[in-house]
Amino acid sequence: MEIDDTVVQMVKELARIPASIKSWRGPVTELLNDHRIFNSNSNVALSWKPIIKTLFDIDKTAFPELLGKVATAPSANIFTNREYEMLQRSLNIRRLSYVLFTGDKNHFLTQLPTIQEKAKRM
Repeated sequence: MEIDDTVVQMVKELARIPASIKSWRGPVTELLNDHRIFNSNSNVALSWKPIIKTLFDIDKTAFPELLGKVATAPSANIFTNREYEMLQRSLNIRRLSYVLFTGDKNHFLTQLPTIQEKAKRM
């Protein structure tokens, strides 16, 4: 994804102000949910790392929501596309892995039992 470095720097500065989360949470969440983010290079991932960490630190509903996406049960409908469901699940696991990567050492340790519980269901 081609996003200008100036924009990334502006969002980083906004992320330092806790009251400004309403202005940048939506676009950053959309960016994280976009599958093209995994086609970027590692420098892009490193530049967004503090922003994603701040988002998941401030927004206490974001992590359980992401875990819910990872552990969704496969559909019982016979007309669903199983390949598409598996692709979505793998992308959500990548998102979860990236979010865990953004945290400091043992940052998400309190959520580990929940992550393990969701992983058992898959």
